[in-house]
Amino acid sequence: MQLFNYRRFALALLLLGAAILPLYFFLLREEARIEEGFSNAVLLDTPAVADRKVGLRPGDLAPDFEVSSVDGSRVRLSDLRGKPVLITFFALWCGSCLSEMPDIKEVQEQRGLDRLTVLALNAGETRSRALEFIDFIQAPFTWGLDFDLTVADAYGVRGLPHTVYIDADGTVRAVYAGQAEKARLNAYVDAAFRASEPPEFPFSIRLPLSTIPRERVLLVESKRAGEVVFTSRALRCDATYCADPAIAEVAALPGVQSVRSAITSDGLPSLEVRFGPAAVEQSSLVDALVRALNGLRDPVYDTPLEVRFAGN
Repeated sequence: MQLFNYRRFALALLLLGAAILPLYFFLLREEARIEEGFSNAVLLDTPAVADRKVGLRPGDLAPDFEVSSVDGSRVRLSDLRGKPVLITFFALWCGSCLSEMPDIKEVQEQRGLDRLTVLALNAGETRSRALEFIDFIQAPFTWGLDFDLTVADAYGVRGLPHTVYIDADGTVRAVYAGQAEKARLNAYVDAAFRASEPPEFPFSIRLPLSTIPRERVLLVESKRAGEVVFTSRALRCDATYCADPAIAEVAALPGVQSVRSAITSDGLPSLEVRFGPAAVEQSSLVDALVRALNGLRDPVYDTPLEVRFAGN
């Protein structure tokens, strides 16, 4: 056991050091490579309950979603109701995740594998990268793949590790960003078991979060005269952020005939805008949408939009 802890500590230090290098991240992420038989996560409608709204604050109903597991099956959060669920977001480059996972594994074993579900979601990496982490930890978790950060965005996951504690009825009982000490981890799991508020902890300095690098890009594609399609994560609407006010501003512009929101085959939010070229120029639509989106507070994408044109 002592030898295992030493190896785990050494590897955690190595990965934590590598995580601060942007080049390391971009070489490992291998974005857009999704193996055949796997697909992006999707957000699902979460029917509200009379005394609970859908959200991420303690007492809210956790937003439902579905992800691919490492074996190609699909995992739906709402299907896990009936016992408490601990959702933890991780990545191979996150050294704190590697250090925290053995504690989560121990807590699950102590509570009983049949009484507590741990849903571990890989944030933004390929299946092969996730499997490197999974093979090392050797934990009996339910594993999920959030290839394009759909769930991480919806759950306001800015950095890793990030953990959400949910009771048997699907209600959020605690959320913690950072590596939780053992006492906090147990207290939040207790709150999920009791379906009650967790105790307050005195202020303490948290270990640094490994921030998830994100690109905030608006892709502009001219279809034909009077029609343009915008694609961006900034157009999403979830429990932590919604672009609807910005979309409404564009829809109200003189010369705009219609706007239609959709999801691309890659799982990205898109907006099709039809307009009268004689009444409004496409460049004015782009400027107006960028200005409106930059005016919204996005908890996980906090940089100005970068505009890219399809074909460039």
